[in-house]
Amino acid sequence: MAPAIHSVRKEQMCRLLYKELGTLFLTEAIALLDNTLVSVAAVYMGKDFGVAKVYLSFSLHEEKKEALMQRITYHKQTIRRLLGKRLAHRVRKIPDLLFYADDTVMQGARVTALIDQLSQEV
Repeated sequence: MAPAIHSVRKEQMCRLLYKELGTLFLTEAIALLDNTLVSVAAVYMGKDFGVAKVYLSFSLHEEKKEALMQRITYHKQTIRRLLGKRLAHRVRKIPDLLFYADDTVMQGARVTALIDQLSQEV
């Protein structure tokens, strides 16, 4: 019974971080990234709630994804502090944030292009 409760808590924490980080990237962190739109694609928590893997989508800025990831990693502690202010009364400890680029949008576009190409050849 305990593992089910743990997974429910983990899921709730992931949803909370997803929502708050999404809002944070739209409002406060946009100044750190030179008005670049960054959206949160997914959040996964570690077993001990100490680490959160955050997958970010740069759908409008695929060409400068590497530079944006470096900037976000550079400002990681500032983003964590801003997140801590938002979640101050809801969680005990703010997890360490690990940022990754989410490529599912680009992979989906490639698959769609391949399907279109195959349908034109037939």
